[in-house]
Amino acid sequence: MQSALEELLRYRAALTVQEELERQCKAHLPISPSPDATGLLPCAIFEGHQRLAATPPHSSDHRDSSCVPRTREWVHPIIDVRRQADVVEVAPAVTAAAARLRLLGLEYVKGDILGIVEPAELPGDAASGTRAHAPLSVSLKSLRLATPEPFYHDTLLPALEGIEPHHASKNLLDLWLNKLCGAASKMDTSFNQKRKLAWRLTDEATYIFYAARKQLAERIVAVRKRTGQNVRERPWELQVHLQSGDARLLAALASASVLAASESSTGTAVVMDLVGESADSDGWVSLRDWLTLSAPSSGGSRSSRKHPEVEWAAISDVAIRLCIPIHASVVLRLHARYLARHSAVAPVAADDFLQALARLLLRYHGLCGGSMEKESGWQAAVPPSVMDVFEHHHQGSISPQRPTVAVECFASPFNATRPFFFSVFHDTDAAFGSLGNFFACCDVEACVAAADASARHLCGTRRAWKAPSSVCSSDDGAAAASLVPKPHRLLRLECNPPFDHEVVAAAFAHLLRWLEGARAQTAVSVLIVIPDSSQAHAASVRATIEKSRFCRWVCSLPPRECLYMHGAHHQCPPAEGEVPPQLQGRKRPRDAGGAPTASSGLAIDAGSLVRLSCPTRLMVIQDDEAERACIGAAIGAEVCATWSRLSQAAFRARR
Repeated sequence: MQSALEELLRYRAALTVQEELERQCKAHLPISPSPDATGLLPCAIFEGHQRLAATPPHSSDHRDSSCVPRTREWVHPIIDVRRQADVVEVAPAVTAAAARLRLLGLEYVKGDILGIVEPAELPGDAASGTRAHAPLSVSLKSLRLATPEPFYHDTLLPALEGIEPHHASKNLLDLWLNKLCGAASKMDTSFNQKRKLAWRLTDEATYIFYAARKQLAERIVAVRKRTGQNVRERPWELQVHLQSGDARLLAALASASVLAASESSTGTAVVMDLVGESADSDGWVSLRDWLTLSAPSSGGSRSSRKHPEVEWAAISDVAIRLCIPIHASVVLRLHARYLARHSAVAPVAADDFLQALARLLLRYHGLCGGSMEKESGWQAAVPPSVMDVFEHHHQGSISPQRPTVAVECFASPFNATRPFFFSVFHDTDAAFGSLGNFFACCDVEACVAAADASARHLCGTRRAWKAPSSVCSSDDGAAAASLVPKPHRLLRLECNPPFDHEVVAAAFAHLLRWLEGARAQTAVSVLIVIPDSSQAHAASVRATIEKSRFCRWVCSLPPRECLYMHGAHHQCPPAEGEVPPQLQGRKRPRDAGGAPTASSGLAIDAGSLVRLSCPTRLMVIQDDEAERACIGAAIGAEVCATWSRLSQAAFRARR
C-alpha cells in the first residue's frame, strides 16, 4: 500500500506537468479561443494506461508485472536526443564490442531517420588531448542505448514513449491539432504547418512526462529511504483529518450511521498537514522544496464557486497544508464502500479510511491537473436511475436462480453507481471496490469471477450494504451433482468510456473480443454510451461495433434529453442558502422475487446534472443468448424513455 505522502508527491508531479502544458499553450496559442491546456493531461493519461493495461498478461501493479518492460534499449528520437544519451551501433556482421557514441541530434531523410552521433568522451580523453571526431549520421534503426533506460512506470503518469506505433500519444497530437486549427490566426499557416507544430508539441509533451516521472521516481525512493528508518527519527509527519467542525460527521463515520439529509448535503474538506520536525532538517527542507517549488498558494478559482477548489499553502516554516473540499454525503458513501471491503478482516480505524480517502482525492485531482471542475467532463456519468433500468430490465428466459451481474466498465469510486466497477487506478480505487482496469480483464469469465469474488467479500462483512442474497449463495449439492447444465447467467455491462477516440476504439475492440470468446453459459448484454459526433474519424470508430453481428439497437438522444451526472459533483455543494430541487423519478426497481434491490448509492438532484454540448449515441450490444432472452431494442427503448423523463424533470425543477 502506497503512503499518502507518496501520493502527495505524485500529485505535485502532475501539477508540474500541467504547468508545462499550460506554458506550451501560452507560447503557441496566444490568441486562440481556448489557450488553456484543458484536456491535454487527462487524455494522455487515459491513453497511456489503456495501452499499458492491455499488455497481456496483467498484474494489478504495473511496476511489478514481469510482462511489462521496465527498461528499453531502443532509441527514442526525442527523449534520447534531449538527454544526449550514449548509444552503440548494432551491425549484424560486427562481433566485436561496439564503441560508445553520443546522440546529438536527428536528420530526417526520405524513408528513414538518421541519428547524428559522435564518439562518447571517455574518462581521461580530455586530459590526454584527444581530438573530437566529426559527427556521423547513422540510421536510428541501427542504434541501441549503451545502458538500458528505465521507463519509470508510474501509477498516475504513464510512459507515453511506450505507446505504439509512434512512441507518443495520438490523443495529444489530435488535441493539439484541434487547438491549433481553432486559433484565430488559422489563415496565417497551412494545415501541414499546423500538423508539424502539433507533432513538435506532442514530442515536447512526451519529454515533459518523462522528466516528471524520472524526477518523481527519484523523490519517492528518497522518501521511502527516510520513512524506512526509525519512526521517531523521521523528519516529517503527514496528518490527515476532516476540517474542524465536523464532529457529527466523524461520529457518523465511527458508528456507520446515516446523517439527516440536511446534514449530509453540506460540504466538508479533507485536510492534509505535512509537518516537519524542524525548519533546518535536511530531509524536511528537501521535501518542502519539492512540494512548494512554484506551487500556488491556493488553487485557481472555480467558475461560479465562492471558494477555491484546492487550497495549497505553506502555513509555517515546518508545515504545509493541502485542503480538498468534498460533500459530507460522499464521505459517508465512500466510507460505506471502504467498510464493505475491509471490516470483515479487522475493525476499521477512522485514520485508515481518511488516509485511503486522501490518496483517492489526490489521485483524481492529479489526473485533472489540480482542477476537477475544469476537467469534469472526463468524469461525467450516466445517472443512477438510468443504470437501474438497464440492470433490472426483465431478463426473459434466463433463470432468476442465476442472478444478473451488472458491471460498469469505466467508473471511479466517486461516480460508480453499482457495487462492481472497473476504473483506471486500481491501486487507489481497490480499497473502495474497484475490480481493476477494464482493459486488463481478459474475458467475460474473468469479469464474472472478479464480481463473484467481490460479492462473497461483501457478504462476509459486518457492516455493508446488503447485496441480493442469491449473488452470494452457492449451488447446493443436488444442483452440483445434476447432469443438467447450469442455467444461463446474465452479465450486463455499462460501457461509458472517456470521450476520446483512441480509448473508445480500444473499448470497442475489447468488447468484441469478449463477445466472440464468451462461453455459452454466460449471456452478455452491453449498454454503450458515447458522444454522437459527426466527425469522420468518430463514425469510423463506431462502425467497427455497429456493423458487428452483436449490435441490436442504436439511438441518438439530443443533449437536452440526456443529462449526465456532473463529473465533480462530489465536491460541489450548493451555494449557501440554496436547496437543490430533488427529482422525483421512477421508484427503485424490484427484482424477480419482489424484494427491493440494492440502492444505487448516489443521490440525485437537479443541480448535479449537466448537459453536454453534443448528442449522445446509445447502443445495445448483445450475444445471441442475451438477445433470445430479451430483445435489445426493448432494453434500449426503456433506457431512452427513462433518461429523457429524468432530464425533462431536471429542467422543470430548475425553473
